[in-house]
Amino acid sequence: MSSARFRFLYRAIRSSPGAGNGVEVTPPRGATVGRHLHSVIRGIRGVIFDMDGTLTVPVLDFVEMRSRLGLPQGADILPTVMRMPAAQRAQAMRTIEELEEEASRRLELQPGVLDLLHMLIQSGVERAVVTRNSPEAAQVFLDKLHQELADRRHLYPLLEPNQIFSQVLTRDFTPCKPDPAAVYHICRQWGVEPADVVFIGDDATDMRCCRNAGAAASEELKELISTALKGSLRYIKISIENEKLVPDGSSTTSGSWEDDLDSMIQPQLFEDKPCYIFYRLDERNSYQNYLWVFMSYTPDNAKVRDKMLYAATKATVRKAFQSGVVVDDIAATTKDELSLAGYRRHLESQKAAPPLSQTEVALQELQLNEDRVDVGTATRQSHLHGVAFPIDQNALQALQQLGNKELAYVRLAVEMSKERIYLDTKKESMTADGLSAVVPDGHPSYHFFLFKHTFEGDYQESIVFIYSCPGFKSSIKERMLYSSCKEPLVSVVEDSLKIEVVKKIEIDSGKDLSEAYIMEEVHPSQQAYRPKFMKPPGPARRRSRSPAKNNHSDIA
Repeated sequence: MSSARFRFLYRAIRSSPGAGNGVEVTPPRGATVGRHLHSVIRGIRGVIFDMDGTLTVPVLDFVEMRSRLGLPQGADILPTVMRMPAAQRAQAMRTIEELEEEASRRLELQPGVLDLLHMLIQSGVERAVVTRNSPEAAQVFLDKLHQELADRRHLYPLLEPNQIFSQVLTRDFTPCKPDPAAVYHICRQWGVEPADVVFIGDDATDMRCCRNAGAAASEELKELISTALKGSLRYIKISIENEKLVPDGSSTTSGSWEDDLDSMIQPQLFEDKPCYIFYRLDERNSYQNYLWVFMSYTPDNAKVRDKMLYAATKATVRKAFQSGVVVDDIAATTKDELSLAGYRRHLESQKAAPPLSQTEVALQELQLNEDRVDVGTATRQSHLHGVAFPIDQNALQALQQLGNKELAYVRLAVEMSKERIYLDTKKESMTADGLSAVVPDGHPSYHFFLFKHTFEGDYQESIVFIYSCPGFKSSIKERMLYSSCKEPLVSVVEDSLKIEVVKKIEIDSGKDLSEAYIMEEVHPSQQAYRPKFMKPPGPARRRSRSPAKNNHSDIA
């Protein structure tokens, strides 16, 4: 991949301090593309790609599209079409789809796309696509990507066809770019902040989308923070205006921090407007710098978009303040939580022992059950349905992550020599069609899979348990042991970890596993009604051959 092609393809727009206005990522003179890419993605947890013109060579002729739609050149096509009357909008969408279908026949991948995706997977970086193209156009792109991969599979061993992108959001996901809703959605699925994500696109819409997902500190705010750190201010209030973090209030000290808290902070809080506040205590650290408390206030009555924007920008605000002086972080939804009494309750709760996680509760229950076991020649157990081998901590944590929708797949195995169940592998993303590739064909295994699907118009996420046992390919002892441990394992998952398993499946081979198979198991087709078979009436009972007592009784 040449430097010129790379410069055309990759414009990374990052929603983080110092890069909020968008940065064109090009290799420095004399640097290799690979080395430069490694430096760019260092510290990045996810990359969101645009599709047309970024991952693919530009094939859509937007000048022609605007002309066919009767729009002025430079108009933002999709938002303009969405504002048209219903009949005109329907006709315009048909025209757009015709042009997209024609362009898809000429679709080609940008040079170096497979190299970049392989490098991201090597670095453990998440990947997703956000495009304003149709789902059909996105599928054509994915088919082309898979075809290219099949032809060069030996060069990219880490690229699994169904796991290249964790999500591909098209214009069916509304609101579309430049609204940041898609970015927020993907970041929530990944469990990361927008500040830790790079958006790679090729036009102003992509840049606006990225800017809308976060905010950078204004020069005025930077100056105020510098003044505050010198110790003359009691608090500074920060708000977001026009995609910028701006100062929205401050005050010098009047009394002690306890005396100033209610009188200074309460008047700054409103029922429908979020804000950030840095509040200075009277204590100092070993460097004689004052200590601060960071308060993020997001009232329930605030607009949804404001809530999302302030949540996405919180990490940026923290980074704008000097590290080492912020000793506490309070997230509040009511004014009372940021009062003196509320802050004291917060300090008391910090002293209390943290509540046990569900994983820790499960470990305690397992230990308790092990302590109660007393099996010998003089004891009998009439209700033991399996062997409850202990489950190691890594396996329990992975199962809990699966229950929290942080993982998509967990595989467990039995270590017979140590009589325990351990974590064999886990994946953050997995499709039902990809299950067949992860089922071992030489030994039994347990699989927990988060099945994300749509059924009768409703999006659902169901956890499925699969027990695979490959028949005579494994030893009799191994098959018996896995079969005996199965029920106690599922019981721990359901009863101790409180994870609902909607379907339990047993298979002898993974080759038949597919989305259609799992869908049929989770939502079986209704059986057609068949009336019960009616037996034909038997022959009439024969009359008795014995003579009647009165042969003439029926004659009148």
